[in-house]
Amino acid sequence: MLHHAKLDKCFWAEAAMTAIYVKNRLPSPKVEHKTPFEIVYKSKPSVKHMRVFGCQTYILTPKEKRRKWDPKARAGLFLGYEEVSKAYRLYDIEAGQVVVSRDVNFDESAFGLSAHTSGEDVDDAALDLDDNDGPRQTSFKQAGKRKSRPTEYIALSLAIQEGKWIHRLLCEILAAANETGPELMIREDNQSCIKMTKNPVNHGRAKHIDIKYHHIRDEVKRGEVKLEYCKTSVMLAEKALVA
Repeated sequence: MLHHAKLDKCFWAEAAMTAIYVKNRLPSPKVEHKTPFEIVYKSKPSVKHMRVFGCQTYILTPKEKRRKWDPKARAGLFLGYEEVSKAYRLYDIEAGQVVVSRDVNFDESAFGLSAHTSGEDVDDAALDLDDNDGPRQTSFKQAGKRKSRPTEYIALSLAIQEGKWIHRLLCEILAAANETGPELMIREDNQSCIKMTKNPVNHGRAKHIDIKYHHIRDEVKRGEVKLEYCKTSVMLAEKALVA
């Protein structure tokens, strides 16, 4: 188990406990093909919650423990099952300690501390986690291949909504003075996001983004808003955040 999960020997105790947990839920030929769990508790065990040992996880950070700009999830590794609850035992890579949580997404295609986990992947995983969500399994097979972050696409959607409100207010003020309002122009430093708004096909990069954010395409098509590429180096908002 440790070798397959690419984990150090220091996790041998967690591996042993997980192996016992799994074995107790496997049928045994010595007891009429019943599981040890079934013999003790008189009911068949559920295996829907079981995950691959050592796989990468994304642990939700509760709303009360994070600030506005903090990431919603932290990268971790799956180590097993908690005995006294329906939660999972997880290794928090950033904190360097074992934590217990039910609010977690699993990437069962990646293993070990050496697996490439970028901030982009963590952001993508957090999109599928709400503060009151329970455990679920999410596919991240394409996470490392995406060039456009869903978070940036969603941020663009929210910026357009805010921009439309300000633009409408400005046009009403100018109309009162018999003047014509300017067109709404949004500058974006991610070219992939711009291409996604112009592509009518809902391809793989956008399939996991909530449909409510795809109003951008219709608004661009109707000419209500225009998107213009702007280099990151000249983005005033970007400079303010870095400062």
